[in-house]
Amino acid sequence: MIDLPAGATGVISGNVFVQGQNKENWSAFIAIAAEDRDHSSEGLNIHSNSASLAKGVNRNTWFVADWSGDQLRIANNSLGRGLTRYQRR
Repeated sequence: MIDLPAGATGVISGNVFVQGQNKENWSAFIAIAAEDRDHSSEGLNIHSNSASLAKGVNRNTWFVADWSGDQLRIANNSLGRGLTRYQRR
């Protein structure tokens, strides 16, 4: 839903994410530096969001998938069933 393919800093806040059955690349709602690390993600602030799977969607996925290894701030997000907060990849 949010792809930061080369890393990035900033704020992701106040969003409502709902992932449906036919979502491509469904293994993460927010992907950080999956293609390269051209930009630092140090201090990227992900807070006060709501994320869930649509009714009838039964799978496990991650809210944030991080390839950067940088220090992120992930706090105060409301995650529905089937979602795990963070995965370092």
